[in-house]
This record gives sequence, C-alpha cells and structure tokens, in this order.
Amino acid sequence: MTSSQEFFIDMFRDYLKGKVSDSVSYEYIRIVRKFMESARNISQTDEDAMKGVATEFLNIENPNSYRNTLAALKKLFEFIGQPQTLGNFKYKATMPSFSIATPSLEEMQIFGKAIENDRIRVYYYLGVVSAIRPEHLLRLTVKLFDKRNNMINTWMKTYGKKNFFFSFYTPEIKPIIEKYIEALPDNEKLFLLGMRYIQKEFRDASKKSGIKIVPKMMRKFATNWFRRHGMIPEDVDVITSHMPQSIVARHYMDVSRIREEYDKATKDLKLIV
Repeated sequence: MTSSQEFFIDMFRDYLKGKVSDSVSYEYIRIVRKFMESARNISQTDEDAMKGVATEFLNIENPNSYRNTLAALKKLFEFIGQPQTLGNFKYKATMPSFSIATPSLEEMQIFGKAIENDRIRVYYYLGVVSAIRPEHLLRLTVKLFDKRNNMINTWMKTYGKKNFFFSFYTPEIKPIIEKYIEALPDNEKLFLLGMRYIQKEFRDASKKSGIKIVPKMMRKFATNWFRRHGMIPEDVDVITSHMPQSIVARHYMDVSRIREEYDKATKDLKLIV
C-alpha cells in the first residue's frame, strides 16, 4: 500500500477505538485493506462506483464471512461519511457455530473410553480440555507445563503463522497428565507420534464406539464448550490463538483472570466415565 493509504488506515484504526474491541478492530482493518485494493482506482466521492465495488466484494456465500465483511465495510463507510451507501445491505441469518456438527459431551466420553492406546488417550483428553490445535499438541514438551496452575504456557510461534500462547487443563485430567509426563525429560516432546498414526487410532476408536471423531473435533468441542459456558469471546480467542500476539501482549496477559473464567466454564466438563 502507498503511504497515503497507510495514513488512511491509521486514521480508520483511530476511528474504531472505543467502538469495537482490539481483536475486532484488527479484523476490520484486515478486511478494509483488501477492499481498498479492489477499489484502488475508484474515488471515494464516487458513491455509485464505491457501492458497485462493495457489492462485488460482498459476493460471499459463507454467512459468517459475509457478516464480518459487511460489518467492516459499514464502519468504513461511516468513517468516510457515507453510511447510506450500504444502508440497504442486510446481515444474513447465521446459526451459532456450536450448533453445527459438534459432538455432545456424552459422545466425547464414550469415544475417550474406546481409545485403547494410553498415549493417544492422554493426547485426546488434553486436546479436548485445552482447545490446543492437534498439530500443536505434538510440539508440547514437559517444561511447558505449570503443574501448580494446571497451565500450558508457551509464548512463541509453534506452527507456521499460527500462534499458541497458553491454555489450561482441568482438575479431572490433572492426575492423568502429570503421571504421564513425570517420567519424561523436560525437553522431550509429550507425544512422539505422527499425525497419520493418531488418525488411525482415532478411526479405530470411532469404529469401536460407533461415534466418528477426528482430531480437529477436540478443539472444536472445547471452543464451543467455553463459549456456551460463559467465557467471553475475547478470552476464548486468546486460548484458541485467534488473536494477534501484539494485542494479546497489550491487553490479555492477566492470566489469572482468564484462568478463573476457564475454571468456571469447565466446572461441569467431565470426560472420564
């Protein structure tokens, strides 16, 4: 982008302060940057042309993506003094994400009981209560575990561009986790396993239990559980790493508060039956 465009983005960022959260502001700016690229040859004063570009830009089938994009553009047109430009654009109805193809707690319990491999069972229980990405679980080492606070803490990039900040585990699985790691050296990975092997074990447990679960469902279930049981969206975004590192560092490093919210949300999350 040109220096004038970056200056415009900075002014738009200032405009959003106090109107939306930092994480939402970050997402809006990301969308607006893409929109500005599409409208780079259009004058801001040409309302009809801008509306035409916006209409094409909003040709999005996914209702959640459409809603986020429309919200960002509405703020943009408010900022430039043209709120009427998108006045006729309506938000599409969306179903909450936790209602779509998410296993129930009972199904997660039955599946966990069907896992025969001890390492895979630990991997499964930890993934379900922490919402850590399946691939990140394979990178965890013993030294990242704070046993006193039931916490996994790593402030680093662990897989491509995806961040992982910190998460927690429940008192229910604390004995299982800590018994498993107590014999391992600090720098050794918890799970010296390949993803193909894990997927095979999940398929075997699915056949045995009659419930189809794949590794990514651990994180999906955990994320939805947190949301449905009272955690505010920003805290869920921190635990699930859906927030830029710079924003987490400035505004969401009160780990004790997030830990309290996690404990409340997972009070009834009982996996072992």
